[in-house]
Amino acid sequence: MEKPSRIDAVVCSTQHDPDVTQEQIHEDIKKYVFDEIIPADMVDDNTKYFHQSNRPFCNWWTSR
Repeated sequence: MEKPSRIDAVVCSTQHDPDVTQEQIHEDIKKYVFDEIIPADMVDDNTKYFHQSNRPFCNWWTSR
């Protein structure tokens, strides 16, 4: 079996505090999640990062 040579795309979905900007969330996800867990030799200039964060954090148990 061949070893994968690169990662084409990474997808992440998050919930967040409504006071945090989308720009800050995207920067933090890249720095503290993607860069920490994805091996550097598996990504290149063509790797695509998709981050969905359109909902603020909501505690489901207390918001019903």
